[in-house]
Amino acid sequence: MKEEPAHCPNCSIPMQGVSTSTALEKQLRLDQCGRCGGIWFDKWELFAVDPEKIDGIDDFDLNKLNAPLEINSVQKCPRCSRQLNQFRDPVLPSEVLIFRCNLCNGIFLNCGELKKYKNFRKKKTAETPLTDKHINSLILSIIGPQTISIKQNSVRRSILGTLLRCVFKMR
Repeated sequence: MKEEPAHCPNCSIPMQGVSTSTALEKQLRLDQCGRCGGIWFDKWELFAVDPEKIDGIDDFDLNKLNAPLEINSVQKCPRCSRQLNQFRDPVLPSEVLIFRCNLCNGIFLNCGELKKYKNFRKKKTAETPLTDKHINSLILSIIGPQTISIKQNSVRRSILGTLLRCVFKMR
């Protein structure tokens, strides 16, 4: 059964599939608007994208962006039609404008925002190694508020890797 194409939250036109890969070398299909360049990420996809592999996705024909463009005043989720809300999180850069569906947890980035996010991740990765606090936070965000009492760093990293692989195998 063929899946209906997602419609752009900005323009309401069908988006096209674009491919990239995750940090775990798995292929990932995203949806991008051919008119405004916005990109839709289903749950967890934004965080799994390998920043080194997204260069071609956010590059967009600037002539298309210079054309008059009517933007929807209320942006709707392309998966469940719920209204998207601007998303802010202390671990994400404030200069990146992120819209999120509170029901399916998908994320929409306007053209150019993915590049900002990529640059933020590169800088953050270079200056901040993954600490125990970060690992615990990631594990908790995936498996929920269960108590984690694992003391060994290598075990926690292994759990995180396994959980991330499981999340993307279920898709």
